[in-house]
Amino acid sequence: MGSEARDGVKLAVRMMQNPDEVYRDIARVPEIHRIDVNRRPIPEGQICKVSTGGNSIRLSLRGNVLDSNPAIQIDERTRKRLHLINVRCANFDFEQVHWPGRFLWMWHASDPAYRMAARFAVISLLLSFFGVVLGFLSIFFAIHSN
Repeated sequence: MGSEARDGVKLAVRMMQNPDEVYRDIARVPEIHRIDVNRRPIPEGQICKVSTGGNSIRLSLRGNVLDSNPAIQIDERTRKRLHLINVRCANFDFEQVHWPGRFLWMWHASDPAYRMAARFAVISLLLSFFGVVLGFLSIFFAIHSN
């Protein structure tokens, strides 16, 4: 973020309204207030580093079509991790992350479906790598054994 001071986006902290979205590592922020640290709009569903009060967490930022007030809806687990249990309003910085940050979001996700997908992907990648190495070794030994 550099040496310049940024105020972030001041948002009311609210409970997640949809019970199906609890423990999904998402936040609902109306589109008009979903801007990054460089004041650019953030597309819906983008994984971002959400920071407030010196604490941060990676979340998928989604919109809120029912309410355009300056508010962020997050579940209890996220409020605890950001130390926002008894906080009604806070300044938030949203920073879009690239593929390593998206992968880390999945790796540490509350939802086991996301978490297991990321871990199986790593296992598959490692097994593929070893398969390629063994394939090259078998070709190498087949050529040099004559």
